[in-house]
Amino acid sequence: FGHGFDAAYDWTDKLGEWAWHDVFDEGQANLDRLRAALTNEGRGFPSDALILRFLNNNDTGERFATMHGQPTAKLAATLLFTLPGIPLIYNGDEMGADLLPYDEGPPIRWDDHHPLRKLYQELASVRKKHTALYLGDLRLLKTKQDKALLAFIRTAEQSELLVLMNFSDKNVRVDAANDATNAALREFNNATDLLSERNVSTSSLTLPAKSALILKR
Repeated sequence: FGHGFDAAYDWTDKLGEWAWHDVFDEGQANLDRLRAALTNEGRGFPSDALILRFLNNNDTGERFATMHGQPTAKLAATLLFTLPGIPLIYNGDEMGADLLPYDEGPPIRWDDHHPLRKLYQELASVRKKHTALYLGDLRLLKTKQDKALLAFIRTAEQSELLVLMNFSDKNVRVDAANDATNAALREFNNATDLLSERNVSTSSLTLPAKSALILKR
């Protein structure tokens, strides 16, 4: 960030190594490694850091959805659009394209009603409407199910959102592991999920497998 760039790709210090390279394995997610990547191994990022986040680009090889399956790809896309930084949509990601980088492959059918397309449209719309998602701070929360659940708050000015994501293959109850998470769950009780537009009770919440909530009070 100190060498004239407005944003930086989400690589590690090693050339061509994705910051999330050791997070996903055949549809499963190591959330300890994900939290480490999101916090720069606990060191944090410069206040003016702007990170270009991606699931695929011309250097990543086989497509994320091909390797990890559509349920994990949908969840990862939701993560991409709810984190600080700039979400990158690469060459047909929103259509489930499986062509390799530098391989022309078959033409992308833009008239195809692929389920990922609808999700990407919804996520882009939600991100555009809520300042917390494109300008806000990130605060990770601790739950008693941190191996399966990722919970965080995005805050900017008068905009505050709670994001809850279940990366496991099982339904998981959301239980606070400390006072900060307990307070957040109380504050967002009966909040609106921006994707489904339904009210959600966080006082007794079980999150379905491979699902996410973006909650607004």
